[in-house]
Amino acid sequence: MPASVLESEELCIETLISTSFDNYQKNIQDTPLKPAHKKKANRSSLLFDSSTKSANQLRNQIHQFLKQHEEEDAIESISEALTKILEMTLANIVSAQVTTYNSFKSSHVHDAAMKILDMIASFAFSKGDGTFSQVVLEFWTPFLSVDVEAVRGVAVEMLKMSIMYLYSYKPLQSKNLQKQQKRQVLFTSAPFLYGTVDNVDTEIVWRESCLVDMKELLSDRLQDKSQAVRMLAIQACRKIFHSPDEDFLGLTNPELHEDLTLELLWNLEHDPSFQNRSEAIQAVPITSDTLPAIVSRTRDSKLKVRVDALDLLSQKVDVKILSRKQRIDILQSGLSMRYPTTYQAATKMLCCGWMKSCKFDPIQLLQLLENTDSKSDYDQENLDIYEDVCVKAIRAIIAAASEDYVSGTVETTGNSQDDSPATTMSTSEMTLAELSAPEIREYKENVLNLKKFDMKAMYEHIHTKEQSNMDEGEDEHQDNVLNPVSILYIRTMCDMILESTTLSDYKKSSLVAEIVPDITVLGAAIEYHSEKMNAYGEQADLLENDEEEQDKLSYYEEKEETEVFICLHLLKLAKVVDLKEEGTRRHFSSIIHRILSNPDTNADLLEGAVVALSASTESEASFLLAISEVLSYIVESEADKSTNNEDDSSPRLSSDMNPEQRKDQHLRGMEILTVALENVSRRMSSNQILKNFASLIVESLTDISLGAVVREAAVGCVGRYVLLMDEESVINDYKPLIMDIAYSKDENIEIRAQALLILCDLAFLFHRILAPINLDKVGENEVTLSDLLLDMLSQPKKALAIVAAECATKLSFTGKIHDTKIVGHLLSMYFDKDLEQSGHEGDDVAKEVGSPARLAQLLTIFFPAYSLSSDIARATLAASFRPVLDTVLKKMTTKVRGRKATTWPVGKMVEYLCQIIDQGEEEASEEKSNADIKKISPVLHAAIAISEFVSDEYDNINVTFLRALTKILSKSYIDVETENMDALKKLKSNLNQLTMEITDTSALRTVETLFEIVDEVQSEDERSEDEGDDESAPEESDHEMENTREEEQEDDEGSATEEHVHEIEDNKEVEDDEEEGMVQEQEQSIQGASVFETLDEVEDKSAPKRTSNSSSSRVGKTTLPAFASLGETERQSRRARSNGIPSFATLGGENNDEDSFESESSASSYESSDEFSE
Repeated sequence: MPASVLESEELCIETLISTSFDNYQKNIQDTPLKPAHKKKANRSSLLFDSSTKSANQLRNQIHQFLKQHEEEDAIESISEALTKILEMTLANIVSAQVTTYNSFKSSHVHDAAMKILDMIASFAFSKGDGTFSQVVLEFWTPFLSVDVEAVRGVAVEMLKMSIMYLYSYKPLQSKNLQKQQKRQVLFTSAPFLYGTVDNVDTEIVWRESCLVDMKELLSDRLQDKSQAVRMLAIQACRKIFHSPDEDFLGLTNPELHEDLTLELLWNLEHDPSFQNRSEAIQAVPITSDTLPAIVSRTRDSKLKVRVDALDLLSQKVDVKILSRKQRIDILQSGLSMRYPTTYQAATKMLCCGWMKSCKFDPIQLLQLLENTDSKSDYDQENLDIYEDVCVKAIRAIIAAASEDYVSGTVETTGNSQDDSPATTMSTSEMTLAELSAPEIREYKENVLNLKKFDMKAMYEHIHTKEQSNMDEGEDEHQDNVLNPVSILYIRTMCDMILESTTLSDYKKSSLVAEIVPDITVLGAAIEYHSEKMNAYGEQADLLENDEEEQDKLSYYEEKEETEVFICLHLLKLAKVVDLKEEGTRRHFSSIIHRILSNPDTNADLLEGAVVALSASTESEASFLLAISEVLSYIVESEADKSTNNEDDSSPRLSSDMNPEQRKDQHLRGMEILTVALENVSRRMSSNQILKNFASLIVESLTDISLGAVVREAAVGCVGRYVLLMDEESVINDYKPLIMDIAYSKDENIEIRAQALLILCDLAFLFHRILAPINLDKVGENEVTLSDLLLDMLSQPKKALAIVAAECATKLSFTGKIHDTKIVGHLLSMYFDKDLEQSGHEGDDVAKEVGSPARLAQLLTIFFPAYSLSSDIARATLAASFRPVLDTVLKKMTTKVRGRKATTWPVGKMVEYLCQIIDQGEEEASEEKSNADIKKISPVLHAAIAISEFVSDEYDNINVTFLRALTKILSKSYIDVETENMDALKKLKSNLNQLTMEITDTSALRTVETLFEIVDEVQSEDERSEDEGDDESAPEESDHEMENTREEEQEDDEGSATEEHVHEIEDNKEVEDDEEEGMVQEQEQSIQGASVFETLDEVEDKSAPKRTSNSSSSRVGKTTLPAFASLGETERQSRRARSNGIPSFATLGGENNDEDSFESESSASSYESSDEFSE
């Protein structure tokens, strides 16, 4: 602004500021709001530069004006001028007539308003002593809580701009002393414009005060009902925690904003908008308190949130500050094969972020994941998860180093936007794009260098030196041998080499030979670590009862587990080495034989040793012979006792053996034999060695003195053994034994469940398993597998019932059994709330047999699939309505102490059953046409079953349950024109019986709707009466009947007048109109209704329309009774006379009025009937 203008006497501060803002708006009308350079932050945008420059010019003009004109209350004048500009800007925003913030952003006033507000924020918050910043905050505070979203959004946007300029403080760094002195004089003369740059403490005070007020205002907006406003508030918080420039005042310290951090964590974890959660990831400060919340977003349901969380962890979080559990959790969720984008982001984090932090050493990185402190960080159940995550990480690291290796392929599910066709998860170039060329070279050299894992150099001297004492502190005797991390890396590398599709066979064998030269080296390594394992185990056994040496005991136990881990993975390498040479194969087999025969060998090593022994034998017969030798060495059976002699070199001495040792022998024998049977095919069913195992198995199974643990292991072994036998042996020798165990009430639940699972598996192989059989524990009656399933499904112990339900679903779906009672039990379990509440388990638990969550998933799929499978399956479902009701009644009457009674949604159960039957019928009708056959609809099946159930169990059901069932009947839609006539007669007969039995008025009234629909259908009794009357009537000859008709016609013609004819026609038209109106009303009332309406709908509503099975031909007009328009009492009396039964109005004698019936039942019981239907 020219100096002449500033010297004008008519000029005031308000005019000066208004003119300055007008000029600013004209000068930047073409300035974009986006950054000038994409690589720079928002601070480098033209808007920020223009606002800062214009704000400084305005300060200088005001300061110059005040030097030439003495104006009192200059601060107040400046404040009033700023307020007026804010008011005008807000008025322009309101004039746009927008309600949402997104619509405001696309309006014509947005850019101009934001530029004005940006300059005000720059003027009030970048410099000064906080005077004008308070003016701006006081102006916007009321508008942060108005109803209009656009205004609230603008207010939060203003706070965001203000925070950005509040953090723009920089100390004076001018080298020119004279220039610095001039600035000092300038700032001292107008601190409200320029602040006190020489006093940092003063700057901190007023800026922190403003920040406190802003945080309080933002805290409420983080919970705003508008997603856009919450997004702006989160972005403003991001300005508080992350300054784009250097923070000279320390305002970004998270310790200053703990309250705001807690508010922001809610948005990070619970905000319903995934865009807001993604923005909160960038906004929240990274501290030890916020890291768990950030890590949890790697398991978010939305792809963008997961990827943003992984990118943040890769760029701003050092892997070493994360806990071991956090590292495992991040990789477990990120390296999922189902989501390629998430997998690529996790791989970049692993290879570029975490590997770089570990100097590109994969072993060092895996040591950060190693479960060295398992008892405090991970329990033993999570060791499999740890190993699986480490293997996935190793595969990703190796695949990124070379295109010859592939980490995995996509699991296409079709349920996510992240799904794509099955392709490789990532490529080396894509993963390592963020690294420089030297870093990529170092990465590949460290990852693909196999010479450091040469096992020959590690173990060639081991077998020549004796084992020294295993004292604590002598870790591995300073031997350069394998550790858990290195053996896991080696084993995974060997697997990927063999899986490669680009490497030749010669190249594969060469690479494997660099790690494991021959079987002799592998055997030496296995022997070395197994001996150390046994030594550590002996030390742990000696200290087991010593309370003063618990620290040493923990040390030796941990060492033993480490050696077991190494031995297991060494045994897995037996599959990749060359075992063709006879001598080396025999040498390796002898080593495995010694490990299995040693009673001190850890039980966790048995499975791996048996599998390695199977791989090292030339045939299955040789394998069975080797297993037989091992078992004869470690287990003394009853047959061995009779032939035992003094020259027996076996360590088994029956005379000195105590019961515990005998149990251990049989338990180990069952464990070894179970694994061995899994590695034998059915071709060996006639092998005599295999048949000889039966005596040991039966002895372990039937000898009660061996205990439940041994017998449970024996049952599992029987399950493997019978799958290898022929049908005659299974049916004659093992079926009675297994059925007897499963039926035994005194047997342990685990053993009974194992026996049932065996029978289920055998039923798929041999159909005769389903045949009835006589059991001593059951009595003279024969029992079948279906009887066993029903018995277990009725057990109060849910663990056994869940296993039985899983077996029943498999057998029913495959068509092995079709039992209505079993289906009834399955449906009741599907709707059991107690089972549903106990089914909230993790994914790993849900994979186990006997898990409520697993059963819930099976039943969800089972019922629709079973209905679609066959006609007999749908017939079974249709006949299961009554068993469902019987099961529910039994469970309702069975009370468990300390447990609240379960509310059963009977209405939903019946409706669900009808729906799945209809779905099956619709699919079947598309394949074949049965138009000539009138099938009974599922609704009619349900109505017949309910009416029979109420009639049979009337004395056993309470009023609440009765009303719920009759309510279902009243809401049933039955089309009498298309339904099976015999079934309709059956229903009518049942309803007639109910009207004579039910004494509750509410229940009786709800049945009337259905009764009126089927009232015109003749029941069997009525039909027989009509036929009897017809037979007793005298027959007339044709001549007599013709004469009679002529006489009647002449009489009618002579007596009828024209007036009488018109009267008859008029009456007929009126009756037709009334009937047509009632039919239309009936059609309107049933239009759009479901199969069964809820109980809280009006009771007098017409019967709802049933869902059609195949086409609209199933749905016709409901045939109304002829007396539908009569009064209530007259209609009941007429129907009673026509049916030969007492009318509703006369039932109960003197107590025939509705009030007397309703007084018999309380209002609370009537209201609770909704629970059964719903």
